[in-house]
Amino acid sequence: MPNGAIGIIRKMDAKGRISLPASLLDKYGLDKFRVTVSPNKKCVYIFEEKKFDDWVLSLFNKFENGYDPNSEEHTQIRAALMFRGLFVDLDGNKRIAIPAEQRKEAGLASEVAVFANGDHIEVWDKERWDAIYNNIDLSGLVS
Repeated sequence: MPNGAIGIIRKMDAKGRISLPASLLDKYGLDKFRVTVSPNKKCVYIFEEKKFDDWVLSLFNKFENGYDPNSEEHTQIRAALMFRGLFVDLDGNKRIAIPAEQRKEAGLASEVAVFANGDHIEVWDKERWDAIYNNIDLSGLVS
């Protein structure tokens, strides 16, 4: 994957810390985050706190009437999603520490791809991301 203004390869240290590009920090105005493993457990999502809450509720759009606070199933799913979204701050060196349990669940190794994707930042294991990125055929978008 080429390094770009909003997509970059980073080394993650033994404590799970990575520095986020200034372009991402500026784009999202981030200093406090919610970090969660993606629902498919292939990467980690980093959200600005309010956007995390919005994202959780958006997952209920597949249901006919969206989130139903009177549904036990919905409230349990929402609680589980909120529980998974950990609060994380930038350190003095503008690094974010991805908790060990989330790194393990998402299969993150020491080298990661970091990029913006709509309302959040994604952090992928570099090898996993390269396998996807190198096999994407974008030609159908311009035909």
